[in-house]
Amino acid sequence: MRSVIYSISTFLTGIMAMLTVGITSNLANGLGVPSRSLGILISVYTLTFAISGPIINTVLNKVHDQPVIITSFIIFTLGNLLAFFSKNLSMLVVSRLVTAIGAATLVVRLLNQAAIITHSGSILTTVYMGFSLANAIGLPLSTFAGEYLNWRYIFLIISVLSAIVTIIFGIDSDKLILTDNIAVTKKNNQALGQENTDESLKFISIIIITMLVLAANASFIAYLSPFSNKIGYSNRYLTISMLILGIGSLVGSKIGGSLGDKKKPQIFYQMALILFLGSAILMLCVARVNLIIFWIILFLWNATQWITGPLGVMLITKLTNKYRNTALSFNTTAQNLGASLGSFAGQMFLNTAAIQYLPIVSILFLGIALIILNASKLKLNQ
Repeated sequence: MRSVIYSISTFLTGIMAMLTVGITSNLANGLGVPSRSLGILISVYTLTFAISGPIINTVLNKVHDQPVIITSFIIFTLGNLLAFFSKNLSMLVVSRLVTAIGAATLVVRLLNQAAIITHSGSILTTVYMGFSLANAIGLPLSTFAGEYLNWRYIFLIISVLSAIVTIIFGIDSDKLILTDNIAVTKKNNQALGQENTDESLKFISIIIITMLVLAANASFIAYLSPFSNKIGYSNRYLTISMLILGIGSLVGSKIGGSLGDKKKPQIFYQMALILFLGSAILMLCVARVNLIIFWIILFLWNATQWITGPLGVMLITKLTNKYRNTALSFNTTAQNLGASLGSFAGQMFLNTAAIQYLPIVSILFLGIALIILNASKLKLNQ
């Protein structure tokens, strides 16, 4: 039961970031605005998500997860209801802001739940599986729905689903939302006195690496269509390429969560970064050989990138107790900032170099990430 509800929760929050991309024409026609003006809906959501998460979770750091999760879901639901009733673009922008605040707070608390459950790696897999599904089918699903439904009803459907999940969390909160037992709390309190600047620098390094990994991914994936065209593969194969990326994210998040249960997850974290770097090098060197090889590299690309997600969260939760929620908030912020940084870096590179060399940007980001990881001398007291 917990696994299903957690997956649905993260899927609903994950799908919201790029939802408006798939229904752009529908929105433009319904609101009577040009399509180019709708980019603000994505920017407002991602920036609000990135900024509000750390602030809210720092303020509410000592508040138990149960009321925060339920309240966050209520805010998320109200934000989508506001979108349903929006009569103009300004009102829709406000709805996206409200939705992002609820989602940013909710995601961190669900990750925190994963940290206090015995088989935390398995639960992390569940949490990230929702994100993976949103990444794999969210955009095509919203695009398909936009062809048959008025855009308002898409937001209404999400509102109804999130309201149902909110009610389930409220009714079964004792089973769905766990607390630290006395032994764990005592252990954490002892650990608080042991935390020092060195440990803080270690989890900060993980947050920076998270940003660099997402930047490495976005700098290439944002321009996948023109890149694949340049190396000889037409747009008719783009849907399959996107599907392969989605499958890679599902497999990667599953593997990453499973590895989080092993001893010394920092070793697997480093290995995943190295494999991601290897896939970027392969993309640069041999992706143009034939279409099958290109798809295999795409799968490795996204699988290895998504392996780092749950492993990075696992490392953060083991490196800090006092500021765990705050650290997780900054980690989600780093993901959003990394995606923006990568997209910008890719555009800057394309202003001066040919697109077939675009993986060089990812290679540089990942090289810096590995240097930071090795410099941090990451060791855990397990």
